[in-house]
Amino acid sequence: MEGVILFADDHVFDSGRSENKLFQKFNLNENFSVLPINNLNTLEKTVTSISTFKALILDWNFKRKMDDAEDGIELPDENPYEFLKNKKIYSLVYVYSQNEVAQAIKDELNRLYSGKIFFKRKENAEDESAEYDKILGGINDFEDKNKHLTVPFVWSQTINQSAQTIFSELEQADPNWIREIYNTAQKDG
Repeated sequence: MEGVILFADDHVFDSGRSENKLFQKFNLNENFSVLPINNLNTLEKTVTSISTFKALILDWNFKRKMDDAEDGIELPDENPYEFLKNKKIYSLVYVYSQNEVAQAIKDELNRLYSGKIFFKRKENAEDESAEYDKILGGINDFEDKNKHLTVPFVWSQTINQSAQTIFSELEQADPNWIREIYNTAQKDG
């Protein structure tokens, strides 16, 4: 497997936590790049910016920061349900969580993601090697069963690279190229 994996868990940066150890284990694998994400807001921005990634390893519960609360009120945890409902993700979504996800939510997300979403519990979180093997095995198994996904990923990468090339060339030709296009469009009506 090659490509990018998004690792979204509110404890991904917490040294000593099993989530951080698991992220570090994924990060040592040279076949892919792993981007750590510790909140749902950053996850949404990342998915919008990076259109091509192999898999999203996603915790279900995200603690809200205390500075989000006013007057010492404790805020409830967040979950990625609305994010998953509203985003159209073509990649594998691997929900990996301590908490069980309600069956009605699983059913709805399975309908939306049709074979591209899996729900696994953090069964043995303290044994990051076993959890790593379990998750990586699931990702590899998904890829083996969905080889047809390779073509859209290659297309997406090619489109992204072409856009970078086009924008770089336009910028080199004229730093005000966007204004020029706008003015031309205004004149053309």
